[in-house]
Amino acid sequence: MKHVAIAVLSTVLIGVAVVAQNGQAPAGGNDWPMFSRDFSGSRFSPLTDINTGNVAQLAQAWSVQLTQPAGRRGGGPAPAAEEGAQGRGAATGGRAGAAGRGAAAGEEDSVGSNPEVTPIVVNGVMFLPARGNQVLALDADSGKEIWRYQMPRSVNTTARGVAYWPGEQGIAPRILLTAGPRLLALDAATGKPAAGFGVDGEEDLSPGVTKFRYSVNNPGIVYRDLIIFGTQTGETNPSPRGDTHAFDVRTGHP
Repeated sequence: MKHVAIAVLSTVLIGVAVVAQNGQAPAGGNDWPMFSRDFSGSRFSPLTDINTGNVAQLAQAWSVQLTQPAGRRGGGPAPAAEEGAQGRGAATGGRAGAAGRGAAAGEEDSVGSNPEVTPIVVNGVMFLPARGNQVLALDADSGKEIWRYQMPRSVNTTARGVAYWPGEQGIAPRILLTAGPRLLALDAATGKPAAGFGVDGEEDLSPGVTKFRYSVNNPGIVYRDLIIFGTQTGETNPSPRGDTHAFDVRTGHP
């Protein structure tokens, strides 16, 4: 299997593969499981497939549109990568659509972009917020969409990324992310709201925290059974404090 390097632009996610590959990466070294890769925040990958000897041979392996393509509202064709979600987990779904969660959703329902995102990769699956109000799971080798979770147009996800919890006995792995004053948990395999977490997979972070507008614009970090993050403070007074909070990844409770 070819290893993939990822470049994120404001509009397109691009997979880059080495044309001539030299051997395999160390076992377990292929993942980028959190925002800065590890608890030390190294932002360094041990992979050696791409190096000074073959960097000139890099070629685009795949691309995925991360914003609404120009002209789409006028009825232009959807990108090929968006024509359907296949592979692991559930079909394209989320909050949008006539049937609510689980209904088909298109890029025409997107609201913007997430230009500061750092995708995470776990067991060959890439997870990232995209198009302003969506979360995507992609096959890291092909770019094929595995599942899509879509929030209402009035809700924007964090611009920076998502967090991964590996699960425990009886609870499947989860993707966690913030969206303004909300903390969401999704089943990592299906993209559906995680059972037992908050209300329908969503926890309101505001009650008991602040009377001011409360917003989180970072993916947080998962440590054991907690997700920990700071808050986005305002630039005027009064505004919420930048306190650090921790929430249970299983229930969503503080």
